[in-house]
Amino acid sequence: MTATAYLAVIALALTMFATGLGLRGRDLQRVAKMPGSTVLGLALQSLLMPIFVAMLAKAIVPASSEGFGLVLVALAPATVSSHVFVGLAGGNLGLARTLTLCSSFTSLIAFFSLGLDQLFPGLVQLILLAYVIPLLLGLALPLLQANLAQAMERRMMVYASALTGLTVLATLWSWFEWGHISLFFLSLTIAFCCGLFAWGAGRMLGAAKGEAIGLSLLMQNFALPLAITWVADAQKMTVAPALYAIAMYLASFVLIAVWRRFR
Repeated sequence: MTATAYLAVIALALTMFATGLGLRGRDLQRVAKMPGSTVLGLALQSLLMPIFVAMLAKAIVPASSEGFGLVLVALAPATVSSHVFVGLAGGNLGLARTLTLCSSFTSLIAFFSLGLDQLFPGLVQLILLAYVIPLLLGLALPLLQANLAQAMERRMMVYASALTGLTVLATLWSWFEWGHISLFFLSLTIAFCCGLFAWGAGRMLGAAKGEAIGLSLLMQNFALPLAITWVADAQKMTVAPALYAIAMYLASFVLIAVWRRFR
C-alpha cells in the first residue's frame, strides 16, 4: 500500500474510535422513543440514498468508475461530525446520535450484501481492523473509564478530522483533474437533494427532526470510502469521496442558513 493508503486507514480507525467515544447506550434506547423517525432516517440512509445516487450516477456518468465512487459514499453511514451541524441547525441532537449509532452497523449489511468484498481486495480485513474494532473500543471505553473517555473524545475527533482532511488533500493532489469539476457539481447536487428531501420528510414527524435527519443523511462518513478505494488501489473511484467531502460541508452550511429562515 502507498503512504496515502496507510493514512486513509489510520484516519478511518480514528474516525470510528471517536464515533464510538461520542455515543452511548442510551442512544440505542432512543429507538423505542422515536421509532418512526429512526426508521425513516435509516430507510433514507440505507435504501433511498444509495438507489438515488446509483441512478443519478448511471444517467450522468455511465460506465464510469468515478460514479461508483459516489455510490460508495452513499452506502457509508452517518458521521459523528454531523452532530455539530445538527446543533447549529437547532435539530434534534438525540435523534442524530441514534441515527449515527444505528447506521454505523446497518451500513455494513449493505456493503457485504452487495458483495463488495469480492470487488475490493482487503475489504473484510479493513472493515474489521479499521472500522468495527475501533468503533467497539470507543463504545466500550466510556463504560470502563468514563472520565478517560470524556477527556479523549474531543481530542480524538480533532485528530480524526485532521487526518481525514489530509487524506482528502492527498487524494485531490494525486488524482484530481479539471474534468472532475462536473463530478464535484454532481456531488453538490446529491448533497442538496438528499438534505432537502430528508429535511422535508423529517419535518412531518415533528419539530427539529427534519434538520437532524437531513444533516445525518447528507453528511456521510467519507473516511470509509476513501480508505476502501485507496487500499484497493482504485484510483478512479477515490476522487469522488474526496470531492463529496467538500460538497457536503458546503451544502450543510447553506442548508442551515436556509432552514433558519423557515423556522
